[in-house]
Amino acid sequence: TAPEAETVYARMAPETQVVARDLFLRLAGGPSTAANWTRIAPITELHGLGHESGVLDEVLAEFGAADLLRFDRSPATDLPMVAISDPALLRAWGRLEAWIAASSAELAQRDRLTELAGQWERHERSADYLIAGDRLKEFQEFVAGTSLALTAVEREFLESGRRAIRRSMLLARGRDVGIAAAVIPHLLPDGDEEPPELATPAIGDAYDDPLGGVGIEEAGIAGLSSIEDDAPDDLDEPLDEF
Repeated sequence: TAPEAETVYARMAPETQVVARDLFLRLAGGPSTAANWTRIAPITELHGLGHESGVLDEVLAEFGAADLLRFDRSPATDLPMVAISDPALLRAWGRLEAWIAASSAELAQRDRLTELAGQWERHERSADYLIAGDRLKEFQEFVAGTSLALTAVEREFLESGRRAIRRSMLLARGRDVGIAAAVIPHLLPDGDEEPPELATPAIGDAYDDPLGGVGIEEAGIAGLSSIEDDAPDDLDEPLDEF
């Protein structure tokens, strides 16, 4: 089977070979990227990698015709599935073995991301299944540096986690502003003017910071979701705080 795999791969155009590599690396892997461990993947997942649909279908057809891939349907969802026909191909086909060896650590990380994103998707993208803090930062760094193709769902999963943190930071800042506005006037002696550094802006006035010129009215708890996309970029950075 290994010579057949190399023959099929060699006659493909370079751009199609890229798709073939991504396909086999998507189907390879598993717990600790064990030597003969392969994945059964929904074909919809493969289409989510972002390659041109016709090119991916061509790769599936070519390797399928050589009996290097097997096709089935999920008993639970009836979705079409695909897997490598013989797990021994992972070692027998030198090119595939080299791909896996070069990406073994990334494959393990990718598998964890695929599992988490799949769980989030199965639960209707509930915020309860998002990740945050160091775990999210670790996956963001992985995505920024990996050569592996990732699905749209996996990228959306991480982006949703990032946006959830951003909302939490906006809410926390909104609460702090509200508390300060309510408490500071009661701390001032009667008859004294508020010092400039403690002056409380009137409703609707703009703040110097923390929400980039958005006033209290706009930055109130009820209005935070509407200004989320206009918040300053520095809100995306301090993930270590959570």
